Amino acid sequence: MSMVPSGIITIARSPGRVNLIGEHIDYEGYDVLPMAVSLDTIVACGAASPEDASDSGITYANLDDSKYPQGVFTSLEASQPMPRQHTWGSYILAAYKGVHALLQECAITFTPKPLVLVVSGTVPQGSGLSSSSALCCACMLAMAATLVGDTSKLPSKTKFADAACKAERHVGVMSGGMDQTVSLCAKKNFASLVTFVPSISTKDVPLPEDAVFIVGNSLAVSNKALTNASKYNLRVVECRLAALVIARKIGIATTMEEMAKISTLRDVEAKLVCHSANSEDGAADYGVGVVAPLNDHDDEELQHDDYHCPAAIAARELLHAQPYTQQELEEFLGASLADIFDNKEAALITFEPAATLNKGFKLLQRTLHVYREKSRVHRMAAACADAASLESPAKRAKASSGAASSALQPIGTLMSSSHESCARLFECSCPELDRLVEVMTDAGALGARLTGAGWGGCAVGLFARENVQDALKQIRKEYYLPKFEQAKASSPSIDEEAWFSERCFVTAPCAGAAFVNLP
Repeated sequence: MSMVPSGIITIARSPGRVNLIGEHIDYEGYDVLPMAVSLDTIVACGAASPEDASDSGITYANLDDSKYPQGVFTSLEASQPMPRQHTWGSYILAAYKGVHALLQECAITFTPKPLVLVVSGTVPQGSGLSSSSALCCACMLAMAATLVGDTSKLPSKTKFADAACKAERHVGVMSGGMDQTVSLCAKKNFASLVTFVPSISTKDVPLPEDAVFIVGNSLAVSNKALTNASKYNLRVVECRLAALVIARKIGIATTMEEMAKISTLRDVEAKLVCHSANSEDGAADYGVGVVAPLNDHDDEELQHDDYHCPAAIAARELLHAQPYTQQELEEFLGASLADIFDNKEAALITFEPAATLNKGFKLLQRTLHVYREKSRVHRMAAACADAASLESPAKRAKASSGAASSALQPIGTLMSSSHESCARLFECSCPELDRLVEVMTDAGALGARLTGAGWGGCAVGLFARENVQDALKQIRKEYYLPKFEQAKASSPSIDEEAWFSERCFVTAPCAGAAFVNLP
């Protein structure tokens, strides 16, 4: 199949995103607060030329063909299970499967046809800015428009987001839906409060004009498709196991049928709090001092969040701090973990890493992060709205030079608490991210945190507009200059400004995905 399409060509773009707060809680059913960034993925899609119409598969290429080689999926391959070895083309195949499933689910008539796709983009792979979702979403939009023809019949963006989330699971990542939703549905100048229950929806959250975000790539690569067994998917498994142990202890999941209905910590939160409040041993007043400190990873600053989160206090009454072994869990739950997870490979592959790397499953630590982070999301959305409401022209004219920082500080404090929780309790940070957050803070960030799944990728810092240029210079000097000098030693002709700007940049909230048809 050639790379020359015939007829109308659809150009679709889908942006990367930076999650301002709400890490690793989307797959637990809780709201998150991301925004789209200016970096994006662009896909051109068209029907293959008539001489290539004998097979309704996909031919795909990337403008950076030295890094992302051209490939082909036949229609037979597209109808079969995903290959075990994933490449960048796996996301295109996942998008193809997702589009077909979405159109069939929505009863939208289309004619299968051979497709040609060409991809380009500026979202760095493994950066934590969701390059994979940007690619998947842009491919799905472009493919759908090409297959259906009449774009007025296409499903809503929220339906696309749900389908794209399911599509990425073909690549083995147990995604929760945040990345796809903000990439498709974001609005310029607003963050998106994304809700998943009872269905995906978004609420625009105004960001203060004085708030500026600097995004920095730690240059530690995070590849979920390659490390999900020991990292991303393991955290998903730990959260479900925590929910099951809690459910069993409070008497709402005593059989396999009842356990099958418990998927997330959200499923048990309300009954957990009610159980603790009614228990003779429970912390009736939910004071922070009622329960002894977890350990040196759960300091007084993080425990302060429990004032806003009674579920965290209740969880500490029921879960122990030491890692749970597989044998301990199976004996308590009365079933093998393989049976509990329906022998799904995405879960099964996490059991050995849990035992060898962590000496078991860290259920209490993950639970505390999830419940506290859920609380921080809504407090931050409220803080953003409050700060934005203070920015009327009259109030701005009277404001002192430090007023902007003062109004933004509650937002920054929540971001910093989130990073501490990610690093200490959820353990999804890494030395490079911790160092970058430290550098941002020293440069005047009102708050800074990792963004994305973690274990590499990017950090985001909140700055007052008046300080951002000086901060950018300091971050480049303290974190990136030594790394640039190493890069220049191996590539003397490298452009210094381009190198820096690709790795550390100022961003504002941008619009979500869009497409256009070209004759």
